[in-house]
Amino acid sequence: MTGNFNSSKLDNATLSVLKDGNTSIIISVAYMIITAVNLVGNGLSMWLLLFRTSPKTPSIIFMINLTLTDLALGTALPFQIAYQLQGYNWNLGPRMCSALTLIFYTNMYCSILTMMAIGIDRYLGIVRPMLFRQTRERKSIAVISCLLMWGLVLANIIFYTNMYCSILTMMAAGVDRYLGIVRPCLFRQTRERKSAAVIGCLLMWGLVLSRSISADDHRLDLCNS
Repeated sequence: MTGNFNSSKLDNATLSVLKDGNTSIIISVAYMIITAVNLVGNGLSMWLLLFRTSPKTPSIIFMINLTLTDLALGTALPFQIAYQLQGYNWNLGPRMCSALTLIFYTNMYCSILTMMAIGIDRYLGIVRPMLFRQTRERKSIAVISCLLMWGLVLANIIFYTNMYCSILTMMAAGVDRYLGIVRPCLFRQTRERKSAAVIGCLLMWGLVLSRSISADDHRLDLCNS
């Protein structure tokens, strides 16, 4: 985040828009409205989900996680507003820039993964109602899934591809062996476990490679240019 634009990466039309004061003000006002709606709406939603909703079903747990990611974005937007109103000059240092960029990317990936988890939970509830017979088991899986989302996204942003792909694969192997010993009836058919393993591996590599190819270089350009 800096006031010196790189002309090799931005064309003249984009540069003229970014340097236009009226455009910056309009975008900043839009961000202010979004921030107010975000903090008030998601704050109320978090309060209702935590203190006024019972029991805490997997869908509620995923909604809490989604609300948390949106609140994180709402707390970061005021710094983006200040950045734009100051003519795209970042005065808070590279560490703060990296921290805010981390929040933006974490919000994006965690929101996508949480909505995917909500879709999978509802699919299993309709198509495979006997797969998870007890609410307690589904609740614990939902909590573990949310923790894995945050861990996966943060590791994806901080570490290198081979390191956290190896960690995730070993973790998945441990979870599979744990389920095979402690929850032998959770996946009764080998075919179901095999498909879950294949999907898990594809998700690991897809998320890791997508982040490594695009987001990391963009973050370094923003904070170190």
